[in-house]
Amino acid sequence: MDEAFANKHKVTLDFKKIKFISHSFADEIVGIYARAFGTDFIKQNIEVVNANKNVKFMLNAAIRLSIKYGQKLATSKEVNDGNNNQIE
Repeated sequence: MDEAFANKHKVTLDFKKIKFISHSFADEIVGIYARAFGTDFIKQNIEVVNANKNVKFMLNAAIRLSIKYGQKLATSKEVNDGNNNQIE
């Protein structure tokens, strides 16, 4: 997927005959991109087809948690100025 996005291509995830995916799998295929680029990127660049309600639930949960975690991480990181002085 990284290569497709780097080349400005969209990605289609086809879940035909897939009944369930784990949260860790969902995080690896959509969550990491939600954290890195946000939900608009997901909506514009990843198409999900043939997903049942269980798969959709897990994908959406991974996105929601990734965004929530990413926001917490961004606000809780200590940033210093290179001289080990924390920037407020």
